[in-house]
Amino acid sequence: MTTKASPSATTFYVLINNNAAVGGAFSNPKVQQAVRYALDYDGILALVGLGAVRLAGAIPTLFPGSVDSAQAPKMDREKAKALLKEANLGEVKGAISYSSDPTSQGVQVSVLVQKIQSDLAVVGMTIKLNGMTRAT
Repeated sequence: MTTKASPSATTFYVLINNNAAVGGAFSNPKVQQAVRYALDYDGILALVGLGAVRLAGAIPTLFPGSVDSAQAPKMDREKAKALLKEANLGEVKGAISYSSDPTSQGVQVSVLVQKIQSDLAVVGMTIKLNGMTRAT
């Protein structure tokens, strides 16, 4: 069996709502930055598989106008913890809603969101997982 990889515009991302009524503590810019620094990007890339690349912005790396992956934030959990402390919100809780379909573009989404949940827990954020059918 031969496996081949080719570039794709498929992206997986964490969307955070800036409206406090919807996003709660995650609408705070310091919490948003803490999320960026809490994630283990190398571990995430290992989960999604061969050919995956780290995005530094919203535009996939194969399109003009994308930001070079080298400019993306790097995991820095101490910085994430410091940002949460600066935010002074106490316990930071939230939820991730995601498609509970077994895979998306060959990626096991439930495993991916569990990884994100675990990464955020390391710095003190409690995340509930809310799997929903793709139609939802």
